[in-house]
Amino acid sequence: MPEAIPLVVLGASAFGELASLLRDIHAAPTGPRYRVVTLLDDDASRHGTTVHGAGVAGGLDRWVDYPEAAFVFLIGSHRSRIARRALLTRLAIPVERFVTLRHPSSVVFVGAEIGRGCLLYSGTVVFNDSVIEDFVLLLPNSVVGAGCLVAECALIASSVSMGSGTRVGPCCHIGAGAVINEGIELGAGSQVAMASFVVRSLPDGALCMGNPAQALSKVAVPDAV
Repeated sequence: MPEAIPLVVLGASAFGELASLLRDIHAAPTGPRYRVVTLLDDDASRHGTTVHGAGVAGGLDRWVDYPEAAFVFLIGSHRSRIARRALLTRLAIPVERFVTLRHPSSVVFVGAEIGRGCLLYSGTVVFNDSVIEDFVLLLPNSVVGAGCLVAECALIASSVSMGSGTRVGPCCHIGAGAVINEGIELGAGSQVAMASFVVRSLPDGALCMGNPAQALSKVAVPDAV
């Protein structure tokens, strides 16, 4: 049995999901093993508390106290999607310190590439020749078609289906059950509402909803995203 890799989890609110992912990884007969050392979160009301058996030691900047640990970046929602990259830049943790965690039931086809700090939950499928950049979250049963690009810090919710050749910009959020047609481009920081069917490309910062999806509003996206 390999020695367990110590993990520091950045963000406490979604740790229940991650704890379940780790449980299933550890149930597999082979593969890496992990040991959660602590959670870090900037919400001071969580400091000193316990979340699903793991303690919250303090704020995110305390990552420097754990020189031997690997990291999991668990912060992100449709509200905070655009801020994810800025937060990682602020912390300045070397990207090689982050682990990518894959559920045993996830499938990554030959020729697909998965970056650092990604989380692939149960039933996710990444087809051939697709590229998943760093810090991408793929929730259960999401499917990335062949030849797609999912850029850094994008958040893909459960049961999303992407047609081949889709381009998802950095810091995007795609809601549960959404369908993205082939060859669509989603601009940086754009958001697709739950159960939407996207048949047209979106500019940076756009919010779309419906079937077929219509752009409803737009938010400013920093040049750094």
